[in-house]
Amino acid sequence: MGLSIRARRWAAEQARKRHEERQAAERERQAAAEAYHAEWYDRERAADFLSLSVHQFKRLMASGRGPSCVKNGETRQATVRWAIGELRAFRDDPEAYVAARAAQGA
Repeated sequence: MGLSIRARRWAAEQARKRHEERQAAERERQAAAEAYHAEWYDRERAADFLSLSVHQFKRLMASGRGPSCVKNGETRQATVRWAIGELRAFRDDPEAYVAARAAQGA
């Protein structure tokens, strides 16, 4: 025998509430991801922002003359990200940026 009408309505209402909660959590997660991606750029987006190819950007970083980055993790293969503020400062005046960073490290 199946569920009563009242039980089916209650089950449908609970399912609707769970669905709405999942949708709200997904919207919050999406908003947080968009905020993160607006502030932090990966290698491809950073190179594009600086009007460089990815390979030119890699060479710039390997030589120590590029904008500073943040590594997301402890492993060697952890991703690196660049803050948009660092990229803007580097784009505006690369020589001054590198000089200021060298003075900071000394």
